Amino acid sequence: MVRGAGGAKRSAVSWLRVVLLTCCLLWHGVTVGLVEGDGFPGLYTDVAGNLFINASLREGARVFLDGVDVAAQLAQQQLQAAQQKNLLETQAVLLATQARMLAQLQHRIPAFDAQLVAVGGRNSVSLDDVYRFDGTNWHPGPKLPVRRHAHGAAVFRKQLHIVGGFTDMDVDPSSSVYRLGGIVWTEGQPMPTARGYLAAVVFQDQLFALGGTRGSTPLSLVEIYDGTAWRVGTPMLVPRAGFSAVVFENKLFAIGGAQERSRLANVDAFDGLQWRAMPPLTTPRGAMTAAVYSNRLFVVGGYSDATLASVEVFNGSAWSTSHPLPRACHSMAGAVFQNRFYVVGGKDTTIFDDSLSLFGPVWRTMASLPVACELLTITVF
Repeated sequence: MVRGAGGAKRSAVSWLRVVLLTCCLLWHGVTVGLVEGDGFPGLYTDVAGNLFINASLREGARVFLDGVDVAAQLAQQQLQAAQQKNLLETQAVLLATQARMLAQLQHRIPAFDAQLVAVGGRNSVSLDDVYRFDGTNWHPGPKLPVRRHAHGAAVFRKQLHIVGGFTDMDVDPSSSVYRLGGIVWTEGQPMPTARGYLAAVVFQDQLFALGGTRGSTPLSLVEIYDGTAWRVGTPMLVPRAGFSAVVFENKLFAIGGAQERSRLANVDAFDGLQWRAMPPLTTPRGAMTAAVYSNRLFVVGGYSDATLASVEVFNGSAWSTSHPLPRACHSMAGAVFQNRFYVVGGKDTTIFDDSLSLFGPVWRTMASLPVACELLTITVF
């Protein structure tokens, strides 16, 4: 078949266009995939110098750049972008949900200010009760994991520690340590020596467990917990149980107590290196309570030849007497809270006491503890 002159001319022009386009692509460093058929050129440059790469007008035609399908690559990137957007939106929803849950949890768990915390004790049985006093009323707290009385209590490194004591009427003393950091009790590292009627106090950023008894034998033993392990400390000058221990004028005081059937007037102070005898109590006594109040050391109640209501005060050099308790009492607990000295629970011969007495400067009765008991502890926590 012989082409006409017009057809030959058009063919020559088309081939010329292809050659020119190929030269342009090579000039720009682009590999060209030729598209069959007529239509707009696959590549061209506008007057501003912008390079355009287009498919032909044929339906389904694609553009390849260095052998890569540009449209398919773009579609894949758009899909990945959409997936990332969905992932970010999902993460935003999860973060918002977590924020709401945290806000609800913080609302449900009360953030306690410091309160007076009464733990354990004994009446007809040993108790696992815990109560918080806010200055006006008592509120239930998280119960101890076990029943406990004649134990020690102290706040050490932002946790309330309950140390030793008895579960069943002075039989088989415990070496257990329980810690309360907020609303849940956890078990701590036990003491090396099981005992009850001991004293616990924090001194020089260490938890001291002093004295106490195993059976009928009082101890001079001192064990010290540094937050990691227990070790044996310098023993007290005399064995004692049912006594009080407080920090006063940068020294650890061990006050009174009992040795089998006798009561002690001995007061000894530990400066971190050694114990030294201090002026003795006016009246020997054990099963009392003591606290530092108005820069003086108060020793309240207890038992000597009989149950005591008397109060002795030490100013650093000598003892004097102060206002007696409203009634004689022993085996109670005491602590200073909101600049007031509180005494809680105890026993008067055969009657368990549920009263809360407040000193400042005279004693008066406050809201009663929900349960009458002796041999409890109260701690500001």
